[in-house]
Amino acid sequence: MSLQWLRPLAPLLQPVGFLWMVITLSLIFSLYRKHWGTAALTCFLSLAIYIVGATSLPVDLLSSLEAPYATNRITNVPKADAIVMLGGVLNHSKNDTFGFNLGSNADRVLTAAELWRERRAPILILGGGEASLDSTKSFGEGKLVERWLAVEQVPTSAIISLKPSLTTVEEAQQVRDLVTHYKWQRVLLVTSASHMRRAEALFVQMKIPVVPVPCDFEGLTARENESLSWIPRQNGFFLMSLYLHEFVGWYVYRAQGLVGAEPPEAAKG
Repeated sequence: MSLQWLRPLAPLLQPVGFLWMVITLSLIFSLYRKHWGTAALTCFLSLAIYIVGATSLPVDLLSSLEAPYATNRITNVPKADAIVMLGGVLNHSKNDTFGFNLGSNADRVLTAAELWRERRAPILILGGGEASLDSTKSFGEGKLVERWLAVEQVPTSAIISLKPSLTTVEEAQQVRDLVTHYKWQRVLLVTSASHMRRAEALFVQMKIPVVPVPCDFEGLTARENESLSWIPRQNGFFLMSLYLHEFVGWYVYRAQGLVGAEPPEAAKG
């Protein structure tokens, strides 16, 4: 006997889908018992979870940040003095092959390595937060990426790993020092497409001559590959969190004078 009809119900096994089902059943029960206060609250929660998890809203919002960069291709990237890959791509892991576990931003590593392989720039700068292999050794996460890049035949002499950075601002400050020291005329900035508007604006504000090389198009990829479901799914919340992080981050940077009032011209498409 075929159980294919159960496939559409699979999202109910995810935490978000299961929680939505419980809240919706609670709403029905509250309406039946005429508990209007509880019904109003559960209705709001059920609707909010549905909008984020089962509609195209998160995809549309995140795609709006990525769309201006959708035409950027590696084949169109000019040659430069250095490639800058912003960090946040991994977590250190003693149990994995190269000492790290790649996160959702791993496309940054692949894109930066491909730019170097195509000789778009002779130097590869790796950013990122603090990482360690044991309690006595602590360093920037770029050092862990170096171990994998060595397998890809990127020599250590071509790599500069930045000191651990908690924010993009700290990464940009270190890159600015390198640009000033080596008198570089152009650097290629590799980061997630949704993060590029804020990152590029920051680098421009710091007078760093950058060419954006976006990757990790989460919103546009979801638009291409995901079908809508009447049951809320976790991915909608993941995409919404990416959008809110950038939305809030932009205005925090503006309040601190780290970016201009408007994105740089290149980011407007």
